Amino acid sequence: MGFWIIIASLSIGVGAVLALTLLRGRAEAVPQAAYDMQVYRDQLKEVDRDLARGVIPEAEAERVRTEVSRRLLAADAQMRAQQAPSGQSGKGSAVVAVALIALMLGGALALYGQIGAPGYPDLPLEARIAASDQARAERLSQAEAEAEA
Repeated sequence: MGFWIIIASLSIGVGAVLALTLLRGRAEAVPQAAYDMQVYRDQLKEVDRDLARGVIPEAEAERVRTEVSRRLLAADAQMRAQQAPSGQSGKGSAVVAVALIALMLGGALALYGQIGAPGYPDLPLEARIAASDQARAERLSQAEAEAEA
């Protein structure tokens, strides 16, 4: 009985972790455009540093600033367009979580029914030792086994 309590608690624990993961969704995920905007801001800072060091001329720096600013505005517009909630719907995730737990438990029971031994009783150590002693006592001696052969 203790084995089944352990197995049931492990299954419930794994199912709960999977369900919480599905229900939590990806609400904290940062959109791709936010990363792009950070890269473009860094590029603008690099252009200013290169201009200060004298690596690029003023006209080239202005052209690069204009291009990077254009890309920055495009990324900002893309991020504003994606402001829809990024998390999964709670109802759909709950259904998937329940179905996943049911599938996991049903699959485990089916697998145990196929390759396990559900009909056999427990075999404690004392019973195994007694069966071994009985088999040893009832076995043929060497002379009897040779005579039979």
